[in-house]
Amino acid sequence: MFLKVSAGPTKDSLRVLRVNDESHPIEFDSSLFTGRLVVRIRDFAGITPNGTEPIRQLDYFNNVSRRFSIQVEGRFKRPVSGNDLFFGNDFDQPVKVPKGANVGFRIAQMIDPAVFYDIRSEKPWIMSPVLCSMNVIDAWSPPSNTTAAQDESSAPTISSTSIATTTDPSTFSSFLGPWQPRVDDNLYNILKTREEDIPADNFNHQSARWRRNHFLSAEVRNSFVFSSDRVYAFEFYAPFMDFNTFHLRMGLSFDVAKHLKGQPVRYTCRTKPEGGDGSENMFSVEFELVNG
Repeated sequence: MFLKVSAGPTKDSLRVLRVNDESHPIEFDSSLFTGRLVVRIRDFAGITPNGTEPIRQLDYFNNVSRRFSIQVEGRFKRPVSGNDLFFGNDFDQPVKVPKGANVGFRIAQMIDPAVFYDIRSEKPWIMSPVLCSMNVIDAWSPPSNTTAAQDESSAPTISSTSIATTTDPSTFSSFLGPWQPRVDDNLYNILKTREEDIPADNFNHQSARWRRNHFLSAEVRNSFVFSSDRVYAFEFYAPFMDFNTFHLRMGLSFDVAKHLKGQPVRYTCRTKPEGGDGSENMFSVEFELVNG
């Protein structure tokens, strides 16, 4: 079995990624967000979009325990409340909940106290507010430093909920600026909207754990807005899941594939944790073991 990784603005418009190609993110456009995305996998030996040799290793994984990374950057098409954007796993069909799963969920909640889930529903999900779930969040001004309304003419002219397979990359660069292959967590950049908004010393040296605790309250998240006038970068990574084998080591070790009944592992960012009517998708990434 070989690992295939696909991504796009929705689960119905995915494209196979060239994993570990940090210099060439896929570009996508959803109803909520225009952005770019890269996935990294330690020891990747899976499927590539054009059958070329996979990129197996990256310096990115040196001296860290993480086994995969999802990195996204882009701009929102309208302001979005910090309490209305969630990231996590979702499934289209019921899953077999393994014995000892509660141990794993307790560990997950120790890492991210805001995580919540409905794993026994017809369409199970495990979600957390983006402000708490992401390991890294940063933000900066777009190239033109103009408002979203002024920038509308420079936005990539591709249809909503599509992947930019033919759009000139320079169009995305003019709208978002150059792709940043490595980003750092920066709470000060996240919170400020103007240079004079907040004193830098208040937040410059706060950790991701501090950010998670800060935004644990729904009231605090409601007071934060993702602006359409900023470029945001997000990264999620973890040491527990080896997608090359679909083995999860989180307190207990087990084969995830046996419990998913043939489903992929999908990470989704959307405006409602349970999805469904009224929920807008920002992006989706799927990990799937397939026959070679």
